[in-house]
Amino acid sequence: MTAARPETRRRNLLVSAAALVIVVAGLHAGQAILVPLLLAAFMAILCIPLLTWLTRHRVPAPLAVLAVVAVAIGALAGVVLVVGSSVNDFADRVPFYQQRFKELHTSFQGWLGEQGIPFTLDRLYSAANPGTLMGYVSKALSGLASALSNLLLVLFLVIFILAEAGGLRAKVSAALAARS
Repeated sequence: MTAARPETRRRNLLVSAAALVIVVAGLHAGQAILVPLLLAAFMAILCIPLLTWLTRHRVPAPLAVLAVVAVAIGALAGVVLVVGSSVNDFADRVPFYQQRFKELHTSFQGWLGEQGIPFTLDRLYSAANPGTLMGYVSKALSGLASALSNLLLVLFLVIFILAEAGGLRAKVSAALAARS
């Protein structure tokens, strides 16, 4: 067996690298569609065991899909409530955290002064400023708002995926049988 020539290896490596760049660029360009689609597929995969359990217990498929979607929405609402409560608690305790930070800073700076090391944390004070923290919170909330704007699309995709999940095995079998 002969070894591949170095030119062929380099060409194959270059073609593979170019293909990778094209795929990554395509994924980046299609993220507005791909992210909700993949999120819906992930949620549907999580919901399929409950759907199959309901259909095995003779619940009609449309009713089972609606029940599974209602459970998923309820679980999502519960997570949103817990996270929202945590954010509210954090926002209420920001002044306490600021005061505690200033106390620790003063103590640490005094200790460093006793050791003969001049040191200030003025840049950290600006980062712990409530206005700066609120800027971070507003960025996080704007990201959440953009995610929620796709919620309806994701919900419909989950419903369609779950509605088709029951007959998927028969469709794949029919497609493979027609191919043979």
